[in-house]
Parts: sequence; C-alpha cells; structure tokens
Amino acid sequence: MNRAQGIMIGILLYILLIIIIGIINLNIGLMMMLVMMVSVMLYGLGLFLVLLYKDLGGYN
Repeated sequence: MNRAQGIMIGILLYILLIIIIGIINLNIGLMMMLVMMVSVMLYGLGLFLVLLYKDLGGYN
C-alpha cells in the first residue's frame, strides 16, 4: 500500500466517522453537516460566478 492509498482510506474513514456521528446525533450532527455542505457549495458557486463574470468582462 502506497502513501496515496493510505491518505484516501484515511479520508474515507473520516467521512464514515462523520456520517456515523451524524446518525447517532441525528439532530445536531446532521444539521451541522448540512449547514457546512450548503455553505461550502454556495461559496464555491459564488466564487465560480464571480470568476465567470470577470471572464465575460463584467468589471475590470
């Protein structure tokens, strides 16, 4: 097993742990996860739209 595979497995285990904690503390954990995911998605979308707008020459 090389380093990249180890890192991937570590990330997967971490995600699994978060999901398990979310299931155990359904109200708190799941809400936190949803809020974080939505905020990250909105941030990414906003950044993408700003970059797209700049590319189209919206503002200098």
